[in-house]
Amino acid sequence: MKSYLIQEGKFSKMEKSEINGINSLINFNYMGSAEFEFGALPKSLKRMMWKNSEYGFFKIKNLKNTKTNQCARVFCRVDLKDETIKEIERISQNKYGYKETCHFADRFKNVKSYGEDINFWWDIDNDFMFFFGEDSEKMIKTAFIKMKERNVLTS
Repeated sequence: MKSYLIQEGKFSKMEKSEINGINSLINFNYMGSAEFEFGALPKSLKRMMWKNSEYGFFKIKNLKNTKTNQCARVFCRVDLKDETIKEIERISQNKYGYKETCHFADRFKNVKSYGEDINFWWDIDNDFMFFFGEDSEKMIKTAFIKMKERNVLTS
């Protein structure tokens, strides 16, 4: 597994009751490349929804945000957990080598960075999401539950 298309974004400030899907929860950054356009996010989301029962949330204890002290977490396929965590650990070491700059590595350094408010990343080729904190995990769980209730992209 090698990540190349990593969508960045930030969580919206909202109440749990206001969440009705991933688009209501995340403000996605404009990535600037055609690979992120033309339905790339909905296609990845569709694959994730189809296999939702195969997905789980996992805490990555050795990756802590230097500013918030929160552990990184991932939403990925259970059978790809170890491989996905290794890839996220690799991403945490370098912000270059992807289609667009990935600011995840900046979370482990005490440096000012353009993407300081970015707190959500989505590998749209390998269909996993990563972020920091238990509250963020709960919000993503709620978003997927709401989408499943509405039968979004599952048929």
